[in-house]
Amino acid sequence: MSRLLAATRVYRSTLIAGTVALTVASSTSLFWSAALSADQQRHMSSFGRALAEQLATLSAEPLIGGNLISLSVLATRINEPAEVASVSIYTIDDRVLANSGSASNSAPHFTHPIVFEDTVAGYARVTLSPVIFRTGPAASTLMLWVFGCALAGLLVGYLVDQRWPTGPASSPLPVPESTHPGQHPIETPPSYVLVVNWFNQVSFAATDRPRIIDMCLSRADQVGHLYGGRGIELPGIGLIFSFRGAPDDAQRSERCFGIVCAALLIAEVLQDVNQRYYMRERPELAFRFGLHEDPSNTPLAELPGTDQTTDATLLSAVAANDTVATSREVFDQLEGPERFDSARQEHAILASLVTASPGECFIISALNGSYRSLLEGQAERLIGQPDSTSKPSTF
Repeated sequence: MSRLLAATRVYRSTLIAGTVALTVASSTSLFWSAALSADQQRHMSSFGRALAEQLATLSAEPLIGGNLISLSVLATRINEPAEVASVSIYTIDDRVLANSGSASNSAPHFTHPIVFEDTVAGYARVTLSPVIFRTGPAASTLMLWVFGCALAGLLVGYLVDQRWPTGPASSPLPVPESTHPGQHPIETPPSYVLVVNWFNQVSFAATDRPRIIDMCLSRADQVGHLYGGRGIELPGIGLIFSFRGAPDDAQRSERCFGIVCAALLIAEVLQDVNQRYYMRERPELAFRFGLHEDPSNTPLAELPGTDQTTDATLLSAVAANDTVATSREVFDQLEGPERFDSARQEHAILASLVTASPGECFIISALNGSYRSLLEGQAERLIGQPDSTSKPSTF
């Protein structure tokens, strides 16, 4: 069900701003096919480079935000016209995040880096069908202009979806299950539970804790929205976030890795709270993170009372400050171990885990290489933005 909800949400915005332009682009392919000329290679190269560059620009924001659904929709839409054989969006280590269409290895392709904060975050590749490209200069110019309008429409639609979502952000609209005889309910992918354990809150006066929690939730929630999650206070512990699952098994590893990135980014943002409001007579805030999956997709308001949350809290208790303790179930979904620093850890308290594999966890302490640079860039941008509760603090 969550896959349909997410897909519906993305298609709603993209269809508003992009469908008309893309329809024009598709229909004009008949004109381009008929208007043949001898300048095929030059015009095809110009078109391919321009399309790949614009695709990379549109892919940057959803790629950094881990929005694989938006990337998939974008790749599918760009692949619709006959001039385009296939579209791919992938990471710097050649992990495909979105792909549409197919083409032979000999087909001309054009690749452009996806850049964020002067760092290459991935690549956008467009493969063309050469038999379509035998047009004159005027038709080639028209073709570039129409595709530019189409891509701009998709960008506007994506931004509309991010800035003006439909309904409350903490409660997606329900979609009723099918009740037709013989139809089976659509399988919903598991969501993820992230507990932000304010480990030393007993060192703070009880009268100060609500203000501190409100401040930290406001800052951490910025990260949650960026990575498709929502957070609330977890009484007596700190904060709890629910992150939607991947739309299919092929994207589960990247989605899980994105949530690990979100946890480490929350740690960076909360460290800024320490630096801004630390006072000598008070200790620094200490946060530890526990990450587990929730196959039941429990609504956020009901999560605090579940076994999954209890297990995530136990996991966070054995983590060091600013590190993430994941269950075996979550860690097994992560691919590409070279992307992060991790270590297996055993602890007696973990024998009490109920929904997670007992006795062990995996501690993730940092990202490596370009991923670390991307995370630092995101942290700088978020720290530079005032949160919704920005005002003189007594903390």
